[in-house]
Amino acid sequence: MRGRRTWRSLGTKNLKHAREELYRRRSGVSVTELDKAKARVTVGEIIRLYQKDGYPDRQKQPRTGRTLQMETRNCSVLLKFWDKFPVSEISLVEFDRYHAWRKKNATKGRGDRAVDMEFNTLSNATLWGLRCNLIQQNPMNFRRPRYCCAKNVRHCREFMPHDTEALHEIASLLFADIRAETLGWQMMFEAFTGLRTCEALGMRTDAQPYEPGGLPPMASRSVCAGQKIRNP
Repeated sequence: MRGRRTWRSLGTKNLKHAREELYRRRSGVSVTELDKAKARVTVGEIIRLYQKDGYPDRQKQPRTGRTLQMETRNCSVLLKFWDKFPVSEISLVEFDRYHAWRKKNATKGRGDRAVDMEFNTLSNATLWGLRCNLIQQNPMNFRRPRYCCAKNVRHCREFMPHDTEALHEIASLLFADIRAETLGWQMMFEAFTGLRTCEALGMRTDAQPYEPGGLPPMASRSVCAGQKIRNP
């Protein structure tokens, strides 16, 4: 306008990258300085920050229950491979290297599903590192591979009773033996409340003998784990 240049190209068509480049130009930070700063941050630092802050979710709330347990376990596994690895060097090649390493160290199954779950945790950690300004870009934003084929995943709902008659028929097998009657009631309670077994058992772990949820003094609490015992 009137001989003045009113716009300048940021050299990208990606809105996120354009905002970062605009911020860099306005702040006077060079590309070299940004690259050096990114190279200094390791995946281990990102994961430990995520752990220290309580494994926050996308709403910045600490995770609880089973999700917290899974995030804790996944982080401990990820650190064994990624601890000293620079965040800026994460690539598809490294994903494949981790997949091969994880399959060799898998204790259950083939390890494919475990890798996908652990990469979800890594994505959560890098997102938190981005929000804490520890890194400037999330390396997990690009499309990462999925190693577990959806066709090979079996869900519990495939084997669930489709009506109450089928549920009662299964429960009758447990009620037929006094040693399994407790498990029968547990199954019925979980079916009608939607609770997982660990959630149902966690409701009254403090119950004393002869109290609701408690067992007689001579009975072993191993019945809660699914073992068959004879009541006194």
